[in-house]
Order: sequence, then C-alpha cells, then structure tokens
Amino acid sequence: MSRPIKPQLRLKAYRDYLQERRGKKDTYYLRVHLQSTRIDTEEVARHVASRLNIEPAQALSVLQTAWKVMAEANAQGFVVNTPYFRSIPMARGTLKSEELGGPVDRSRVSVYAAIEQGPLLRQTMDDTQLTLFQQPAPVGPIITFVGSPHCDADGQRRPLCAGQTCMVGGLNLKLRGTHPDVGITLTSADDGRTLFIPPAEVMPNEPKTLYFILPPEATPGMWTLRVSTQGSSKGRTIKTIRTGEYEHLVEILPDTDLT
Repeated sequence: MSRPIKPQLRLKAYRDYLQERRGKKDTYYLRVHLQSTRIDTEEVARHVASRLNIEPAQALSVLQTAWKVMAEANAQGFVVNTPYFRSIPMARGTLKSEELGGPVDRSRVSVYAAIEQGPLLRQTMDDTQLTLFQQPAPVGPIITFVGSPHCDADGQRRPLCAGQTCMVGGLNLKLRGTHPDVGITLTSADDGRTLFIPPAEVMPNEPKTLYFILPPEATPGMWTLRVSTQGSSKGRTIKTIRTGEYEHLVEILPDTDLT
C-alpha cells in the first residue's frame, strides 16, 4: 500500500435464499471480501512517510495532530469537511422546561459526530476495479437486521440503548442445542469486550426473529453481533455449532430519553 496502486475490490456473491422464498429466483447478494488485517493510524503514517520520503514518526505526529484539530473543531460546533470524510456535530436528548435554564445534565444529553464519506473517498470507491467470485451460501444463521423493534411517532426507528429491547431478524436464527457457545455474542469494536446473551434470555427465540434486552454493560459505541446455534434450516438440532455474524457494526447510544 506504500505506493499508489489501482484500487480493486473483490466481491463475494452468495445465493439469496431469503429472496427465493419470496418468489425471486436466481438471486444473489454481494459482500466485500475484507482484508485480514485492519489499517490503523500507525500503519497509515508508515505509508505516508514512505510516499513522502519522511520519517514515520513525523508523519504520525502530523496525523495525530490533524485528528485532534478536527475533533476539537467538531466539539466547538464546526462541520469538518475533508476529501476523505465530512463530520457533523449532533446532539440527542429530551429535557423538561425547568431544566432549560440550568447546567446541562450530561446523563440526559448525548453529543456526537455523524460521519459521511467525502468526495475523494466517494470518487475512489466509484473508480475501484470490481471482481466477482461465487461463495457457497451460508448454512448457518443469516442475519439481515439488527435494531430496535420500536419506532417513534414520526416513523423513525428508535436507537439502541442499554436496557432496551434489541431485535435480530433473518433466517435460521433459532437458538438450539446445549453447546456453551449457543447464544448471541456482542463484541465491542472499541476495546474488544464481549457480552454473551444465553438462549434463556432470548424471547421470542424463533427461526426468523430473536429478541433480547441489551445488558447494562453494553456501553455506547460500535459493536459486532453474531448468533451461534446448533439448529438446522430444517428445524432439527445438530451436533455442529453454526455461527452467523451481522455484516454491519451495531451502534449503541446513551439512553437520554425521559420516557
């Protein structure tokens, strides 16, 4: 990655049995084949240093300073526009009239930044070369949705917060079997902490739907979610444990609602 290269993405094509059950035959869905390693700031600094012929420590210092400048700008109410991303300060929470004149109760109000892709990233993704290869369809749990089952009056789905209900939708989800790993596992993308939800805490526990209460330890941030079961697509219990992971990160926000 140190030298500029022609971007290329490999796309995996899976047979879409969910759509076939709805009458849409010969349908495939696509997923990006992800690299096995992640790129962090130190790695970016090394490649920047190589391209600019400077010391990695110097590049790292510049990058870290840039991140701090942009974070502080968002924290002062500025929208940050860069070629790579656009970050917008946001606030969420509800207050009563008597609270408007006093100091802000941070337990009732959350502030954060919404991130959108910038023009350079958008153009680079549009220009990347795409290749396709077919993958066998997963035989285990297929997760198509993770979120709150509730919507606000305006029709917007409510955010996920600790202590509230989380719904998992898809196929072959029913938690069956006695293997200790059977259940739902949440993993923090920030610090790697894991939270395990056993089958006894999942109700309803159905092939297409799982409901559970997010535990208090589900702190605000981004999480991965996977479902492990010994159930088969035909409703039987099998010896082999099968696991499916949701392709998107699940965002958990602070509970700032009064209700």
